[in-house]
Amino acid sequence: MSKQFELISEKYIDHNKVNRIFILGSANGSGNLGDEAMFESITGYFQHKYPQIKITTDVTKFPFESVYPNVDKKLPMYGSVKNYRTYYKLIEFYGLKYIGLGFYNFWSKIFKSTELTRYKNEFENCDYILFSGAGAINSRFRSYGIFGWGSLTYLAKAMKKNVFFSGHGIGPFSASYHENCAVSFLKDSTAVRCRDEISYSFLKEKGLNNITWGIDDAYFIEQKSNEEVEKILKANHVSENYIVLSFHQWNSSFDFNKFTKIAKFFLKKTNYQIVLLGNKIKPTMDDIPVLLAFKKEYFENDARVVVLEPPYTPQVSKGIIGKSKLLITTRYHPAIFSGEPNIPCIALSFDPYYYQKFVGALAGRDNVLNLDLNDNVDKNIDLIMKFSMDHKVINS
Repeated sequence: MSKQFELISEKYIDHNKVNRIFILGSANGSGNLGDEAMFESITGYFQHKYPQIKITTDVTKFPFESVYPNVDKKLPMYGSVKNYRTYYKLIEFYGLKYIGLGFYNFWSKIFKSTELTRYKNEFENCDYILFSGAGAINSRFRSYGIFGWGSLTYLAKAMKKNVFFSGHGIGPFSASYHENCAVSFLKDSTAVRCRDEISYSFLKEKGLNNITWGIDDAYFIEQKSNEEVEKILKANHVSENYIVLSFHQWNSSFDFNKFTKIAKFFLKKTNYQIVLLGNKIKPTMDDIPVLLAFKKEYFENDARVVVLEPPYTPQVSKGIIGKSKLLITTRYHPAIFSGEPNIPCIALSFDPYYYQKFVGALAGRDNVLNLDLNDNVDKNIDLIMKFSMDHKVINS
């Protein structure tokens, strides 16, 4: 598995002849630092290697500003303008797959509010289409990750445009037609790069030959300088000795108990501070209230437990993790951010979707531990203690 950034389209496209591309699917503007990191790893690569290429992207929630000036055009994300029903996307998916532009020409006349029109108009100005990495091609996110992206793939293919998928997790699927739809548009794309071996093996078994796999694109996001990171730590009253705990509320039965025991274990065994780090930080998907509630309920008077206050960026998150002694996370992209600076990482998965994500995030590393959060918490703490001793995070 390569640890060098690889632009999937370079094998197929002479980029010296490219003027504009469309990068889709990053949920830009939603506050998801992982999605934005994948997007900015790609746009940063273009900025440094092909500065003449301009980039169009779609945005879940405005305002959104990229850190790179080559991103000069932004459209509302497919399905985000109004309550765009899933059955519209299903009609568009199958219509474009089997009829192509003939369907679009008919559909756009009888359904004036189709959101395909702004994409078709922009695709005409772009040399090719690239879906930035995500974990959305599965039943959980089927409305946009399968039917939405599939519709846009078939629209682009009908317009004779190359379509690439860079750094994607595939599955799990709870219905066979979800799986069949996903496999069909991936098979019909130009090339697909998966971000974990489970996804790659699944597609290989389905007969796809246009696939590779490698580390998540977010691994390559640029990092803030030490001076910039230290300034942020100082503003949050964090010393140089700390561990990072990043978790989120994933269902209504969520409780803090297991994380409380883990935090208390490290507070007892070490002199480190604990930095509570969010990965989704805007109102539509916000970890920060969960972390603030955790701090208030269990550690209100303990200055060693600190919530890192937003606003911050993927570059800041990677920098904070990169100066820590240890990362403990239920979030996937903090685990990715720990890779390049080689910070020991304990991943806590709680369902097959997150287990698969962490398998990809931790591949090829020897300073990681993948635990099932559903296991007995005391058993997990014993494993955490052994891991922490082995990696000199705590003394034996």
